[in-house]
Amino acid sequence: MSPADEASILSPSTRKEKKEKKAKGEKGEKGEKKEKKEKKEKKEKKEKKEKKEKKEEEPVGNNGTKRKLDPPTSSTPPPSNPKQKQPKKESIPWTKEEDNRLIALEKLHPTRWSVIAKLHGGKTKVKRHENDIRKRWTTVLDPTLTTGTWSKEEDESLVALVEKYGVEGRWNQEIQRELEGGNRTGKQCRMRWKCALDPNVAKGGWTKEEDDELVRLVGERLKKGVRWSEERRTAGRRAGRMAGAK
Repeated sequence: MSPADEASILSPSTRKEKKEKKAKGEKGEKGEKKEKKEKKEKKEKKEKKEKKEKKEEEPVGNNGTKRKLDPPTSSTPPPSNPKQKQPKKESIPWTKEEDNRLIALEKLHPTRWSVIAKLHGGKTKVKRHENDIRKRWTTVLDPTLTTGTWSKEEDESLVALVEKYGVEGRWNQEIQRELEGGNRTGKQCRMRWKCALDPNVAKGGWTKEEDDELVRLVGERLKKGVRWSEERRTAGRRAGRMAGAK
């Protein structure tokens, strides 16, 4: 029996129900397809948006290439003025007891600063870093250090070494090691050169012009704090100690 004959036999109500069911089925399939399509488009749109936001967050270097994001930093807010220098930690003066303990430990463990640093603090609250301990020994407590007035041999050796190596960053290196006539620290060599042997430093009596210039410069910088080494650079050919002398 053909569909046409079957349709003619069925009652009008049955034909209507069958027709509605068929239309509903076609509509349901179309609705499901449409819903899937909308979900797919929504997902693609969301992924595209997230990709764009991620791309905008990635910093770009000078050459145009992307560079890795910096690791997360501390939650502590940065200082209001980034150029403002952080205050230096207040140094704790060395006591006589600490010096005596360092002298005794250096005899037991010569120049082994890491070992000495572990043993030096003991049960006291003050814990010195091995660099501080080494510096204290080499600049103050070492019995082989030469102190007091410089000899003519030392001065001549220092002048020759400065001519050979220059003065930039050499005091604690070649100049200190190769100085003849005594065992001086790098600081001693630097101060001897700048305050006594440097030919660019003026010696003798001060002129009225120098006095007036120094008074003017100190007056301008009193609020900031006077640094005699800077006054030397602007006031003339006087050493910082000479400018600060009474």
